[in-house]
Amino acid sequence: MRFGQKLAFGTPEVGLALAFVAINSWLLYFLVNVAGLSPLLAGIAFLAGRLFDAVLDPLVGRWSDRMRHTVGRIPAIRWALVPTALAYVSIWVLPALVEPTVLKFALATGGFMLFSFFYTLVSIPRIALLPDLVPDYDARTGQVSINMIFIFVSVLVAIAITPALVIGFTGVEELAATPAFGWIATAALFAVLGILSYLPFLFAIPDAQPSPAPPVRPLGADVRSLFATPGYGRVIAIFGTSVLATLIVQSMVPFYLESWVGLPGSAQAPILGGIFLLSILCFPAWASIGKRMGKHRAMILGCAIYCLFLALVPFVPRASMTPFLIGICALSGIGISAINLFPWAMLPDAVDMDAQTHGAPREGLVYAVFIFTQKMAGSLAVFWNAIMLAIFDHQAGRAVQAEGTLAAFVWMTGPIPLAILVVTILLCIGYPITRAMQARARAGTTARNVLA
Repeated sequence: MRFGQKLAFGTPEVGLALAFVAINSWLLYFLVNVAGLSPLLAGIAFLAGRLFDAVLDPLVGRWSDRMRHTVGRIPAIRWALVPTALAYVSIWVLPALVEPTVLKFALATGGFMLFSFFYTLVSIPRIALLPDLVPDYDARTGQVSINMIFIFVSVLVAIAITPALVIGFTGVEELAATPAFGWIATAALFAVLGILSYLPFLFAIPDAQPSPAPPVRPLGADVRSLFATPGYGRVIAIFGTSVLATLIVQSMVPFYLESWVGLPGSAQAPILGGIFLLSILCFPAWASIGKRMGKHRAMILGCAIYCLFLALVPFVPRASMTPFLIGICALSGIGISAINLFPWAMLPDAVDMDAQTHGAPREGLVYAVFIFTQKMAGSLAVFWNAIMLAIFDHQAGRAVQAEGTLAAFVWMTGPIPLAILVVTILLCIGYPITRAMQARARAGTTARNVLA
């Protein structure tokens, strides 16, 4: 692809990441502190929505693989784009419209499920185009780094700017006391940005090229066959554990910063913004490191840096902004950049291995199971945090919490995700798909397609 097309392929990440990250980082907080659901019910609503979302992924992925041979992958995106934006806003509107707890819970869950359906239609067909558009091993890391820059700019907005937007719309300084209107207005703004982010992609990116259709098999058999592909099960495990660790941190950070560190919502934007700005600046450097070291070794290095941040979390002074806090946040920004980049850069190589192993490209299904893993891990992370809030008696709508609750915030932001990320490092050791192996797989698949 030309450089302009590379940018156009990356711009939809703005809309996708705004929605995905805002939900992962703020929906639990919104449902508990603003909509008035108990932590347990809010966690169940989140988990139910995510489970429904995750189950859709393999179905849509396989459907997308079949559609590429008739109308292509992109028409589904055009059809689903506006409904996706409207469904996203409904997640924040519906629970705030009613008072009965049962109805509030039902609307929160139903709105999430509706959004999940449309979100899957606009996300999986697009990302499934990447292996064909970018066939080279190292060029894929470069394209994913472009995607990640768009994602992290959006993460910066979704995590760091959300409190400022909500407070700006409502004029209420304490985030836990803001009315629902501020959150709904912020969601509507993100929805509009999401639609606009897709326009360059729809105008500049070609649809999939014809290729041999994958054999027709039951969905379960199709999914199981993926794990016979060398390296695929390993990259799924690497991705799942890293997402679980980082999203436990991500969804607990608002509680930790507000109650343990003593940063009000209006003061969180600079520290969170600094983390993600540093991450954005690190992507080109990590792409270069991956080219020199290999993707899995660079992933180990990034995980080690993030583990150092997690190990230092319990020692942050409870004194608002301090140099110690700024220092460990810098470690976080450097490490999280690599953790997000390399699993996505490793996956297109697994697509090539799968095509060589099973005789036909199945990009949609390969990516769908990967995204299924992401959503399952994210759901477990947020649900786990919701359970911890309930067990440790979190008081909704209050920044000041009991000491036992504060201790839970620290454990969930540091030591527990640290233990999970150590597992990620162990999984990266000996990862089998090398640059040479990917090149051979790609050449074999290309030759088979020419003969077909």
